[in-house]
Amino acid sequence: MPASNIAQMERAPQRPTAVAGGTGAAQQAAERDREITAVVLAAVPALNAAMDEAVRAGLIIEPSLTAVSGRADDVGTQGIPHICNVRVYRKLC
Repeated sequence: MPASNIAQMERAPQRPTAVAGGTGAAQQAAERDREITAVVLAAVPALNAAMDEAVRAGLIIEPSLTAVSGRADDVGTQGIPHICNVRVYRKLC
């Protein structure tokens, strides 16, 4: 990679913290997105801690993410929604 490209990458701007325009539906959507993201990110460590505790108790944990269709189509999202599924087993001796 040429040196000039590396210099440009180092000067990349920071991620935006607000939506252009500052008010209206776009700003409200961005704020709601941040709130939802915070909820999801807070849930992940709790799920990990619960699965770790189950493993320490001798259970077998099989987590998976399953893509689903028709779940968020009504709001115009373009991403593929997923459902987290966890199967818990105990090995019988």
